[in-house]
Amino acid sequence: MPVELWQAKAVRYSRLRWIGVAYFCLAVPNLVAAIAAVATDRASGGLIAISLFATGLSLGSFGTNDDAALHAMADLARRDALPANLAAEYAAERKKRPARIPTVHDHPTASIVVPAVASLALSLALYRVATAWSLLP
Repeated sequence: MPVELWQAKAVRYSRLRWIGVAYFCLAVPNLVAAIAAVATDRASGGLIAISLFATGLSLGSFGTNDDAALHAMADLARRDALPANLAAEYAAERKKRPARIPTVHDHPTASIVVPAVASLALSLALYRVATAWSLLP
């Protein structure tokens, strides 16, 4: 695969990671609100399961794109074509967890599917928590 394609992939996956971060920042307070809703008998225990699922998928969204970004960075580093804006991140990752770099893989389909499913799950969880607390009809 040409270097330019790997560079584009590394940048795209690096940006897609932030979707997972944003989803996680929404999912955690939603999970706390779901637990509170169940504790106060505003909802059934299934609400916690839906909220946990959404929280897990938000983490999966980050993780899938992080692995794919690191895989692309590793390939670029082997070719001595790693852009300067990604070199510092790659060096820090290699320093912190050197055993992880050889195990990461490119997940082109999952990098889109997991955030999409996380979006649906989080939307459902947010809606269900909002209705449990009577914020929506």
